[in-house]
Amino acid sequence: MSAVWWGMRPLPVLALPLLVCAAPAHAQRAWVERAVLATALVDNRPDGSVRRIDPSERVVHCCVAVDGIAAPTKVRAVLVAVDAAGYRDRKILEQGAALDPKRLPPEPGRTSRRADVRFTFTMPRDWPPGRYRVDVLVGEKTVEALDLTVRAPRR
Repeated sequence: MSAVWWGMRPLPVLALPLLVCAAPAHAQRAWVERAVLATALVDNRPDGSVRRIDPSERVVHCCVAVDGIAAPTKVRAVLVAVDAAGYRDRKILEQGAALDPKRLPPEPGRTSRRADVRFTFTMPRDWPPGRYRVDVLVGEKTVEALDLTVRAPRR
């Protein structure tokens, strides 16, 4: 091939599959398969999911299923007050977990691992009414944003 494209020679078509196959295995990124908020757990798993809670429900669990773990991976959950108690888009609490594929059980026919991670946010008093969000991050990238509304107290 002697065609020149913007001063560069095009790569032969056969070279492209070699470039893709030569990518290191650790380049694979873990992903979130599922993320839910729950106020109750049954056998350490979420008992349904919630988007609205009463102020007196002081414990909220963020349950995250992570898949494709081929290298050490950091997963975090960040609780943000979107519009509550006079705060707008303010980080309230952050929790994290380090997942190491060498410490996770293998599954037949797979090279990567999966893990279920639970982050628990506990308020010392009733939640201030308003809107909240839990951002789930894999590495430094936000991959899920779960909205949570705390209803005004009933009188």
